[in-house]
Amino acid sequence: AVEEGQNETDGDGLLNWEEYKWGSSPQRADSDYDGLTDGYEVNTSFTHPGNPDSDGDGVGDGQEQSLNGDPLDQDTNDNDLGDGDEFCFHCDYGLAWRHLVETLGEAGSHRPEI
Repeated sequence: AVEEGQNETDGDGLLNWEEYKWGSSPQRADSDYDGLTDGYEVNTSFTHPGNPDSDGDGVGDGQEQSLNGDPLDQDTNDNDLGDGDEFCFHCDYGLAWRHLVETLGEAGSHRPEI
């Protein structure tokens, strides 16, 4: 018989006792629904299997990794613009403009007509 906690119920690569240690679910291979299995998060990407956005930048761990970002670094390319903001530029013109104004200062604050 297998001792309690030594089972691997959901096929994600973590034993049940490890799931409890990390606060993830032994019933779901991807406890935080970020697209990465719990075992992958603990053993490979070193992200948290119970937190869909380990670095808190607004981009989920799995999505960030699929975009060649670092799910443990809020500013993967070190350009002083967080990954979440950078990722959303294509969908939020105002956000992109605010960043330009902050970067260029008031001299760059004349907003062109759209």
